[in-house]
Amino acid sequence: MKVINLIFPALLSMSIPIDMLNGYVLNTYDTGVVSQIYKSFIILVCFSILIIKKPLVVSWYISAVIFLVCGSAFVLALSGGGETISETVQIAIRCMMFFIVMTTLTYLNPSKEFIGKICAILLILLFVNFLLGFFGFGYSSYGNELVSAGDSMGVKGYFYSGNELSFVIMIFSLFSVCYFKNEIVCIFAMSMLLFCSVMLSTKASLASTAIIFAVWAFGRTNAVVKAFTTIIIMIFTVLFFDDLISKVTSSDIVSRLSWMYETGGLLRAVLSDRDTFIIDALNQLNLLDFSAGYVFGFGRDYLTFSGVKSSTEMDFVDVYLWFGIPGIIFFVSYFYKLKRLLNKITYEAKNNLICVAFFWMTLFVSFVAGHIVYSGTAVIPLCLVLYALGKEGIRERGFSSSPVGC
Repeated sequence: MKVINLIFPALLSMSIPIDMLNGYVLNTYDTGVVSQIYKSFIILVCFSILIIKKPLVVSWYISAVIFLVCGSAFVLALSGGGETISETVQIAIRCMMFFIVMTTLTYLNPSKEFIGKICAILLILLFVNFLLGFFGFGYSSYGNELVSAGDSMGVKGYFYSGNELSFVIMIFSLFSVCYFKNEIVCIFAMSMLLFCSVMLSTKASLASTAIIFAVWAFGRTNAVVKAFTTIIIMIFTVLFFDDLISKVTSSDIVSRLSWMYETGGLLRAVLSDRDTFIIDALNQLNLLDFSAGYVFGFGRDYLTFSGVKSSTEMDFVDVYLWFGIPGIIFFVSYFYKLKRLLNKITYEAKNNLICVAFFWMTLFVSFVAGHIVYSGTAVIPLCLVLYALGKEGIRERGFSSSPVGC
């Protein structure tokens, strides 16, 4: 095995520890420089690997980033304000990082068994993060309050973005049910992920994990597994809603939801007022009198500078407002690429249903909660899991009798 085939995956294996450290630094010192340096280094390594044999691919990815941010550059020149386009450039790079890292992994073709073990280690680190949160360390899911404060809602440990962490839990749910061959190991891993979802207190995370777990269980012939899984899901669902209701009733969320329902009906309450974010953003953009922005985008920096919420937390809308038509092309390309990679895992009927559930839940969450297609926290775990579960992994592992396998 080439040395780079060990070094590059080892660098990727640092993603979750780095993001935990970055979350701590960001919450404590209000700077996210740790993660930025790490991911910039990963992209630099990817380009260094690809530039020799695939220079056109590198040129294509750089051109794609430029294409995504050209609207922001036009807005900057037109408005003449004090804003920059640095934030938009960072998000554009994060958007392309999924393609860049996946291309590099495919090109290097490291051992899938080795990548699978890395994913298992990252899964354990994810559990450790939530266990720390359970014992009072880290930050709440909403408001970034210290968990030790006692009046916080949800626990995300030392990660910064709760929404992105929700997607990470979804990714490792897919990994657990497709990778662990031993049913006891799989049930334990999924139970822990349900525990993490309850701790995080996000509906998307709990629903996605429970659905993937249920699809896995009911694809089995063992009635005991089905019954046991059903009981586990019910227990964690009850715990989730019990904790959620107690937190909601003791805060001002009830009055806020009532106001949303009274002013915008059920849709506004379900979307958590996200439709207002869209309306505010469009009203502000109309003041700019820059029609080309509806084609090339306006950039996240301009929305931030204008005093409106820079993200509607609905990926399809966000990438359009930031990047215009190029953003829509990227959004479609992301899910097309994701579907193709998931197809490589569907060599068994039970995995086919699991991958279908994961794909549609990912698409659904991207529309109702966002932070999927431009997630910096989830992109590397997603690439590692999709690569480890690829179809070629069957021949490499050879259906060994070990507790892991596909």
